Parts: sequence; structure tokens; C-alpha cells
Amino acid sequence: MNRYRFLRRPRWVAFSAAVLILVVVMVNLSLWQLRRLSERRDRNDRITQAQAADPEPIDSDRELSEWRRVTATGTYDTTEEVLIRNRSLQGRPGYHVVTPLRLDDGRALLVNRGWIPLEDDVGTEASVPPPPAGRLTVSGRVRASQHRGRFFSPTDPADGRLRQL
Repeated sequence: MNRYRFLRRPRWVAFSAAVLILVVVMVNLSLWQLRRLSERRDRNDRITQAQAADPEPIDSDRELSEWRRVTATGTYDTTEEVLIRNRSLQGRPGYHVVTPLRLDDGRALLVNRGWIPLEDDVGTEASVPPPPAGRLTVSGRVRASQHRGRFFSPTDPADGRLRQL
């Protein structure tokens, strides 16, 4: 019995307690990872189902789930167009062009019209191709609005005109 007396020393007791705490933490982290996997699979299934469904008019009365395919009819409002910077495509820097689509009832949908490359000349404004003129029907996927954070999010410019985000 004297042979194992060193196990009662405070150093060995603290080491054993630390190992036990680490085992509990690691088991909980592994269970958290499994829960995240399950949540991710559920989300991916909902997205796949929403994308496989036939497009639905945005004017429908029912709640539209995120990634649902929709159609909307209206006219583009280029006066409120915004460039979202720091977007890349195939390793090249650029912008997403977001233009409001004014619906017949006065509401507006933000439509991501695509990506344009960053100009090589510093200080040069990006050349954005104009959207189609007149009334048109667009087809796309619904995404939830993003809400500005409280602290470290961008602020609107003093003149009230947001050109880039």
C-alpha cells in the first residue's frame, strides 16, 4: 500500500481532477458537434425541399420559407442601387450589385443582380451595367433580411445616400 502513497499528494489529486474535467468537457464538445451535424442536415434538407418546389408568386398570402423559389413583377429602381463590396468570384475581388425591384403595390424587393469585378484603378467608380428597363418578371430565391448589429456594424452616411455596403 505504501507503493501508491504518492497518489494522495496534492499534485496528483489536482492532475487527476484536471484530467477528469477535461474528459467531461471533451465528451460535451463531441455531443455538441453531433447536435450541430443534425441541425445542419435538417437545414440542408429544408433548403433542398424549398429549391425543388415550383416557383410561387411573391404576392401569395402564405409565409415563404427561406430559399423558396419565387417570382415577382415590377420595375428596377436604380436610384437606390447599392454595391456590396468585398465579394469574390473565382478568386477575383469585386462587388454584388443589389437593386430594388418596385412591385405594383409599392413594396420593394432587394434583388442581387450579380457580381462585377473591382476596377484596377484605385478611386475609379465601378461601372455597373444597367438593369432591363420597364416592367418585368424576375425569378429567384427568398432570403431573410439581415439586421444590423448593435456595436461594430456600418452606419448610414450623413447625406442619407448609401452607395456601398
